[in-house]
Amino acid sequence: MHGISTYYEGISHAPEGGFRDHPREVRPASPQYTARSRQRYAERMAQKYRDRAIVAQTPQQKAQAQNKVREWNAEAKRQKSLQFKPVGGNIRAGRDMASGLRRAASIILTEQDISSLECDARALGIPKGVLQYNRGTKTGFIDDLGIICVRGDVLPDPDSVIARDRMSPRAVLAHEYYGHLLHHPSEYPAGDWRDEYRASRSAAINAPNLSDVERRDLMVDAYDRAREAGVYMEYDEEARRIIYGY
Repeated sequence: MHGISTYYEGISHAPEGGFRDHPREVRPASPQYTARSRQRYAERMAQKYRDRAIVAQTPQQKAQAQNKVREWNAEAKRQKSLQFKPVGGNIRAGRDMASGLRRAASIILTEQDISSLECDARALGIPKGVLQYNRGTKTGFIDDLGIICVRGDVLPDPDSVIARDRMSPRAVLAHEYYGHLLHHPSEYPAGDWRDEYRASRSAAINAPNLSDVERRDLMVDAYDRAREAGVYMEYDEEARRIIYGY
């Protein structure tokens, strides 16, 4: 699943003198970062099989998916235990990822929410049947089914300073449809920063009927995805136009 609220941790740093279109300097990944990456991968795989269990057609398929969920959850827990080492008592070494959250995915969308989202879908030109409300475990495009699950995390956190958290439901739907579904099958695995970068950038440029603020949030999010993966890029001409208006 390609979810809007995924975060990443980076491994590279731009040296003094500014940024370019490509990373200038990449440092070898630390054991803690490697374990963090593997934990995130295991969590994504567990999420994938949870979604499969929900839409399973037979009890056997459901049982197989649930077994996979348990296996990947165990692996995620194991990798998490490898990430940190004690430093002077209970303080743990490590870097936090970009913080902030949208509304909880567990929130059940009301009829009023769904009606508003349907208006957004029509404005964006999303065909009927693509959006599946209150299905799955979080908002995101499911590759295997070609649908977009929409849950409570489609709703923003207006108090956040992070573009990904405050972007409107219409911008989120644009990210999933113009960024993920229309690029399916993707050459990148689910959760890869390049896939998420392209999704937000494509939506910012190509989705119809977005406000200037919505396009700006999507484009800022695209570059945030790269930055969180340790890839530092200057805004190109298209990004500057959308973000700054020139």
